[in-house]
Amino acid sequence: MVRSSLFLLVLMLVLFGCQDGEQPADENNKSVNSIRPWKLVCLGGTNTIGHNVEPEQAYPTHLAELLSQPNQVVKVVNAGITGETVTGAAARISWILQQRIDALLLALGEDIDGQNLTPAHQVESWQQLLGTIRAAYPQLPIYILDMSVRNANAAVSWTDLAKKYEVVILEQDWRRHLSGNRELLDESGHAELAKWLATELQELPERYYDQNSR
Repeated sequence: MVRSSLFLLVLMLVLFGCQDGEQPADENNKSVNSIRPWKLVCLGGTNTIGHNVEPEQAYPTHLAELLSQPNQVVKVVNAGITGETVTGAAARISWILQQRIDALLLALGEDIDGQNLTPAHQVESWQQLLGTIRAAYPQLPIYILDMSVRNANAAVSWTDLAKKYEVVILEQDWRRHLSGNRELLDESGHAELAKWLATELQELPERYYDQNSR
């Protein structure tokens, strides 16, 4: 409990200590340094935090490097917590949404086995999570990695859920890069996942800087 609380405190400092204010600029000649950096938050569990690798090898770090360009500054916040589930994310999403973000990537596991949770409970947790996000950010681009939905019960209509809350489901067989325990991504897996995500997300910061540099 203490360890978890300390991690949340550190995460809050990262989230809120790096608020990106705009700098004064000539309206007729905006530079990349005068535009608030585009920010993506990765909300996930053990693989997002990079439990099996060094912090700088986790896919959010690689993703920030791949999306950053000479004419665009990208910040990727790693909001992963070991063992995070949909229900856990729903409980802590409100304070994450107190900051300014430009896109959200969800990579969440199912709730813990043995709790007698039904598919209906899973849907309810997703509805609570996505509903809270949409109430705070009606137009926010939201992406869900396939790790969140691949093993879902067939009774759960993820297509309907995605349509209702306007989210994009990202599906790719990246699990071939899992390490020996078949649960954690290895170093090459994090790098490959980041490359794939970069191709899926690259138009978002490009569009943001194009709109704000005019």
